[in-house]
Amino acid sequence: MITRIVSALIALAFALPTLIYLGEEGTHILVFLVAIFGAGEYLKMVAPDEKKIWPIFHFVSFLFLFTLIYLDPSHFLPILGLLSLVLFSGALFLVPDTNKGFEVLSRLGAGLLYLPFQLSFLIKIREVDEELGLYWIFLVLLSTWSADSGAYFAGRAFGKNKLFPRVSPKKTWEGVFGGILLAMVVAVAFLHWFQPETKFYHGIAIGAILAIVSVVGDLVESLIKRSTGVKDSGSILPGHGGVLDRVDSILFTAPVTFLYLKYILEVV
Repeated sequence: MITRIVSALIALAFALPTLIYLGEEGTHILVFLVAIFGAGEYLKMVAPDEKKIWPIFHFVSFLFLFTLIYLDPSHFLPILGLLSLVLFSGALFLVPDTNKGFEVLSRLGAGLLYLPFQLSFLIKIREVDEELGLYWIFLVLLSTWSADSGAYFAGRAFGKNKLFPRVSPKKTWEGVFGGILLAMVVAVAFLHWFQPETKFYHGIAIGAILAIVSVVGDLVESLIKRSTGVKDSGSILPGHGGVLDRVDSILFTAPVTFLYLKYILEVV
């Protein structure tokens, strides 16, 4: 537990000043770092024996994220077509086992949606407004982490009914409800303090929605790890596992938050 707390504090000591003092560029830096390290962890899980194709995936993943963030939407389809050609060609020529070629290609294609595509929504949220965007980034992080913490402690105290034992044997329905409750409290308090013009029921709604979606994100990573026989995605964060172990839920709560901002609050 001491190791987990220390490594979490070190990570926050780097992440928070970057987000606060470097503006939108700080979010870009963190997202690209997560994408780079996350891609490495993902490759080690889903294609550990196909190291020849690793540079291809890193290149395609990086350029895909760059396209989503910086380029005009009119360039998206041509570049996506080029990246698809590169990825398909890599699987064709660099995976020596014909029977595994399509399996590797499928896993890497899914990885592009799982990492750069999902991560790009954090930047979209940050760019909503210089101040408002930063607040919503923090709300995403706080709601996601509080849902995870609430689920952990409620599950340990009251957990009896398994949620999805095939993928995650330790998760319980009691834990899920505990996570939802804490996330709602945190979201309502955060909006009341930093965005008092936002109606309180939005805090209840976004807290509950993000808590539920965070469970889905956690289960998806558990599915990937279980199907590949991996316990943790990596070991870069002592006591916490890898980068993907820390952002698995955020990869799903960020897109949902952006959709909420765009279609419910209509601030995008």
